[in-house]
Amino acid sequence: MSNIRAQLMQIVVERLETAPDVIERAEALADHGDSLAFMDLISEIEQQLKIHISNEELELLNSFEDLVRIVEQHTGSACATS
Repeated sequence: MSNIRAQLMQIVVERLETAPDVIERAEALADHGDSLAFMDLISEIEQQLKIHISNEELELLNSFEDLVRIVEQHTGSACATS
């Protein structure tokens, strides 16, 4: 598991109060809270990782895998395969 993936999983699990296996299987992260909780999650990720996720990227963000891909693009991390 990549370091970015592990960091994101920790943030998502804490913010959405959901088990990691549920997050990985979920088709949509937004299904695990309301829109305010989702935006709070994104804000926390941006602050902790010192990145900015654009509105256009948010529109493409559905699953945890989408989140990992977008954040890795911002941080320059290569996607690790488990």
